[in-house]
Amino acid sequence: MTAAPPLPPPDAPPARWWSWPELGWLLGTTTTAIGLAVLCHVPGDLSTEAMVLLLGVLCVSLRCRRPLALLGVLLIGGAFNFLLTEPRFSFAITEPEAVLAFVTMLVLGTAVTSLVQRVRSSNESVLQREREAANERLRSTLLASVSHDLRTPLCSITGAASSLLDEDIRLSAAQRHELLQGICDEAQRLNDLIANLLFATRLEGDQVAVRREWVSLEEIAAAALRRAEPQLGARAIELLPMAGLPLVEADPVLLEQAVFLLLDNIARHTPAGSAVRIEVGKRIGALCIVVADDGAGIPAELHGRLFRRFEPGSTSGGLGLGLAIGRAIARAHGGALGLVAPLLRGATFCLSLPIPHHQPRLPDEAALAGDGSATTTAEER
Repeated sequence: MTAAPPLPPPDAPPARWWSWPELGWLLGTTTTAIGLAVLCHVPGDLSTEAMVLLLGVLCVSLRCRRPLALLGVLLIGGAFNFLLTEPRFSFAITEPEAVLAFVTMLVLGTAVTSLVQRVRSSNESVLQREREAANERLRSTLLASVSHDLRTPLCSITGAASSLLDEDIRLSAAQRHELLQGICDEAQRLNDLIANLLFATRLEGDQVAVRREWVSLEEIAAAALRRAEPQLGARAIELLPMAGLPLVEADPVLLEQAVFLLLDNIARHTPAGSAVRIEVGKRIGALCIVVADDGAGIPAELHGRLFRRFEPGSTSGGLGLGLAIGRAIARAHGGALGLVAPLLRGATFCLSLPIPHHQPRLPDEAALAGDGSATTTAEER
């Protein structure tokens, strides 16, 4: 017994030939044009009134789609005939000039509407082609980056595991430990790549939930630094927190990830032995975490593409997602992440967050406030 064929999908509802903004524009423009024409009316000379109404026809035709534009032409032409031509307050047309003016309005409105419709259709086609080309470039870049950056750690893991499994190769305990450590490092690198890809996908779909709590930016920077120590290696690191900074209401996991990505970016783009400076403080009405290095810096031609997705550095490897994810995290908190001009050399990034208008009450303060209120109540009694 064969299954019944699936039902065809229901037809999509037809698109409306009007919209509320267009209708509002139509009524406002026609009313204004007719009112100005009546105010400018001089018996025996309709040239000024006709020009004002033609301007109204032009404005309606440029903004509205064809059905509404034709309705506007009929309204303006009817008002011209009813209010301005002799005999007034009648739809009878006795003067050839009035007939010519009415036909001119109708032809002009139809021609302008058709021309605008063609231009809109052409622009939509061009934009659609540009979007398709951009998506195709993005897919090609993604496939090239993923295939390269996933293959590299997989090859290293496969080579090290094959050496460990080969019974003909005699390895010392130190060599076996080195191979196992290499497998762990490459597996962690692979995990970071996949995590960044998944996080970028969640950002694209607005699926990242910001779980806010009161946190210290100094603790966030210190936690990110501890996490990035294996990547930074022997680089000279300096953490400079400002005393007395207020707490911020933010997601500690996401903020730590943003700072870690900045430090990981330094590890990728600067040579071993470079100096790294992390400052936590205030700048022009915002709380900031500044991450700087003394490397070769970033070429000026790359500044415009620095925070785009899938824009890896020329020699760093990676998918080019770190800075884009960091900026998205900062914006999700109402802040910003940008490149700051360095004082001498290297690259300096500033992650800024708005200063909160209030601070949480500490448990001790709340307890003291409660005791004080209780004492006052007892005394009042």
